[in-house]
Amino acid sequence: MVLVHKEANTAHKMLKDQGIKFVDAKVSRFGAPMLLISDFTFWYQNEEQIFDWCTESRIQCILTGMILEFESQEDKMMFLLRWQ
Repeated sequence: MVLVHKEANTAHKMLKDQGIKFVDAKVSRFGAPMLLISDFTFWYQNEEQIFDWCTESRIQCILTGMILEFESQEDKMMFLLRWQ
Protein backbone atom coordinates (compact mmCIF):
# COMPACT_ATOMS: atom_id res chain seq x y z
CA MET A 1 0.00 0.00 0.00
CA VAL A 2 2.79 2.45 0.85
CA LEU A 3 4.61 1.72 -2.42
CA VAL A 4 1.48 2.44 -4.51
CA HIS A 5 0.88 5.69 -2.62
CA LYS A 6 4.51 6.77 -3.13
CA GLU A 7 4.35 5.96 -6.86
CA ALA A 8 1.08 7.88 -7.23
CA ASN A 9 2.63 10.91 -5.55
CA THR A 10 5.66 10.67 -7.83
CA ALA A 11 3.46 10.43 -10.94
CA HIS A 12 1.34 13.39 -9.75
CA LYS A 13 4.46 15.50 -9.13
CA MET A 14 5.87 14.65 -12.58
CA LEU A 15 2.60 15.60 -14.31
CA LYS A 16 2.32 18.83 -12.34
CA ASP A 17 5.96 19.79 -13.03
CA GLN A 18 5.33 19.30 -16.74
CA GLY A 19 2.11 21.35 -16.63
CA ILE A 20 -0.08 18.40 -17.65
CA LYS A 21 -3.65 18.89 -16.40
CA PHE A 22 -5.39 16.11 -18.33
CA VAL A 23 -4.58 12.44 -18.97
CA ASP A 24 -6.35 10.20 -21.49
CA ALA A 25 -8.55 7.69 -19.67
CA LYS A 26 -10.06 4.70 -21.46
CA VAL A 27 -12.31 1.98 -20.20
CA SER A 28 -11.89 0.00 -23.40
CA ARG A 29 -10.92 0.50 -27.04
CA PHE A 30 -14.57 1.03 -27.91
CA GLY A 31 -15.62 3.03 -24.89
CA ALA A 32 -16.42 6.73 -24.84
CA PRO A 33 -13.49 9.17 -24.99
CA MET A 34 -12.53 10.21 -21.47
CA LEU A 35 -10.10 12.51 -19.68
CA LEU A 36 -8.81 12.34 -16.14
CA ILE A 37 -8.10 15.72 -14.58
CA SER A 38 -4.70 15.09 -13.00
CA ASP A 39 -4.23 18.49 -11.35
CA PHE A 40 -6.38 18.62 -8.21
CA THR A 41 -5.80 22.35 -7.69
CA PHE A 42 -6.95 23.12 -11.25
CA TRP A 43 -10.03 20.94 -10.76
CA TYR A 44 -10.85 22.51 -7.39
CA GLN A 45 -10.54 26.06 -8.74
CA ASN A 46 -12.44 25.38 -12.00
CA GLU A 47 -14.95 22.61 -11.25
CA GLU A 48 -17.99 24.88 -11.36
CA GLN A 49 -16.85 26.66 -14.55
CA ILE A 50 -16.09 23.34 -16.26
CA PHE A 51 -19.52 21.99 -15.30
CA ASP A 52 -21.21 25.19 -16.56
CA TRP A 53 -19.23 25.08 -19.80
CA CYS A 54 -20.18 21.44 -20.38
CA THR A 55 -23.89 22.14 -19.84
CA GLU A 56 -24.03 25.45 -21.76
CA SER A 57 -21.92 24.55 -24.80
CA ARG A 58 -22.82 22.24 -27.64
CA ILE A 59 -20.18 19.80 -26.39
CA GLN A 60 -21.61 16.58 -25.00
CA CYS A 61 -19.69 15.72 -21.84
CA ILE A 62 -20.36 14.41 -18.37
CA LEU A 63 -18.23 15.50 -15.41
CA THR A 64 -18.07 12.86 -12.67
CA GLY A 65 -15.60 13.82 -9.99
CA MET A 66 -12.32 14.42 -11.81
CA ILE A 67 -13.28 12.34 -14.87
CA LEU A 68 -14.82 13.77 -18.03
CA GLU A 69 -16.67 11.48 -20.45
CA PHE A 70 -17.34 12.75 -23.98
CA GLU A 71 -19.77 11.78 -26.71
CA SER A 72 -17.07 11.93 -29.41
CA GLN A 73 -13.38 12.57 -30.03
CA GLU A 74 -14.36 15.94 -31.51
CA ASP A 75 -16.07 16.96 -28.26
CA LYS A 76 -12.97 15.90 -26.33
CA MET A 77 -10.76 17.99 -28.63
CA MET A 78 -13.01 21.04 -28.23
CA PHE A 79 -12.75 20.69 -24.45
CA LEU A 80 -8.96 20.46 -24.62
CA LEU A 81 -8.78 23.52 -26.88
CA ARG A 82 -10.84 25.49 -24.37
CA TRP A 83 -9.26 24.33 -21.09
CA GLN A 84 -5.67 23.28 -21.88
